[in-house]
Amino acid sequence: MSDLDSTVDPDLAESPKAMVRAARRARLIAHQTGTPLVIWENGKICLVEVTTADAERGRESSVRVKKP
Repeated sequence: MSDLDSTVDPDLAESPKAMVRAARRARLIAHQTGTPLVIWENGKICLVEVTTADAERGRESSVRVKKP
């Protein structure tokens, strides 16, 4: 059980679920607009191409576009 599970603030307790929904939505929008998804990976900012399958499943591709 995490600290968020035992919090008395219902908004804070539900924030992890909201973040997952926001990440899925960001993947979908990135795919729809043909723009890379920006993620933080191994201490660096990475741009990731989101494929149709990835957008439908709600995860980012392993295909890295470029590293700024």
